[in-house]
Amino acid sequence: MPRGLVRRAFRFAALGILFLGVLEICARVDDLVRWDAPFWGDYSNDQLTVNDSLGRRCRPHAQFEKWRLNGFGFRGPEVSEQKPTGIIRIMTVGASETFGLYEPAGQEFPAQLQDVLDQRHPAQFQVLNAACMGMSPPRIDYQMKTRLHNLAPDVVLFYPSPQFYLDEDAPRLTGGDVASPVPHFASRLRRKAKIALKSFLPGWLQTWFRQLDIRREVRRHGPDWVWTQSPADRVALFQEHLTNLLTTIQASGARALLLTHANRFGDPLSDADREQLVALRVFYPKATDAVILDFERTVNRVVMDTAIARGVPAVDVDRALGKNPQLFADFSHFTEKGAAAVARLLGDEVERLVFATATTPQGARP
Repeated sequence: MPRGLVRRAFRFAALGILFLGVLEICARVDDLVRWDAPFWGDYSNDQLTVNDSLGRRCRPHAQFEKWRLNGFGFRGPEVSEQKPTGIIRIMTVGASETFGLYEPAGQEFPAQLQDVLDQRHPAQFQVLNAACMGMSPPRIDYQMKTRLHNLAPDVVLFYPSPQFYLDEDAPRLTGGDVASPVPHFASRLRRKAKIALKSFLPGWLQTWFRQLDIRREVRRHGPDWVWTQSPADRVALFQEHLTNLLTTIQASGARALLLTHANRFGDPLSDADREQLVALRVFYPKATDAVILDFERTVNRVVMDTAIARGVPAVDVDRALGKNPQLFADFSHFTEKGAAAVARLLGDEVERLVFATATTPQGARP
């Protein structure tokens, strides 16, 4: 290769590296100015979780962009472990739908539930958002047994995420996890570029790329790998985990309140529904579109049937929201308006449950 061509190639490569380096610095300055993030070190949503002897959970005092966690790793203000005198403590447990993703800070449904209860019954309720991204029922069960019961909640609201049971590896009973290594360097430019690209690309093109990923994954495993009907063993496993969690909640002295899982998928599906269904299936390619929809309905029936069998109150959130697309930011995570609708719905049920219990003789069912 001619020496001049080598020099030009080296010069272009150096300029490219310099250009990317400048963009990386700009990304870090943006985080510093907008979110008061550290300039050096890792800064990503991984900051919000920790794996330690207490299992995978949200990290105490963690901060990432709009998410600010208190000393217990909950969204919301600092709280004491000991319940204040005269306060009815409500705890919400679940995954990202409960933790809150797309809503503005302070507008996730547990925070709005606090607002609803404060308006109706000032200074009588305290809502703790103990949810965390990726928290399946076995992990919630473990957290209830090891630390959450110390907060002495009066009522525990469980909002399930059925899709965990469509992963290739089913949720499992777990104890403490091995601590995750902290990367020496993680690019912030990559995440920002991905978000920008997602906002720039039209929906149909994003769907095409996702379908390509799904087909590639199916080809890698073979057609027999794909579920063509709701896997009965996964339904049974969810029911087992739900029953175990109910037992743990009740053993802590709290009352359980079960919720069904809401999604935006109407019947028939709209074009926007189909795009969101593909966006969901990217994470669970082992299940067909039809299986994903049927599994959601099946698990919600399990929730309601288990509530009846165990004498536990339940709220059919999915039915109450009515598949209104304005309530969902994606396939199942809420908009601010959706979170408000859930908060009002739960406010009514919490009132009924708490005040009916207070006036019901011991041993009788309200």
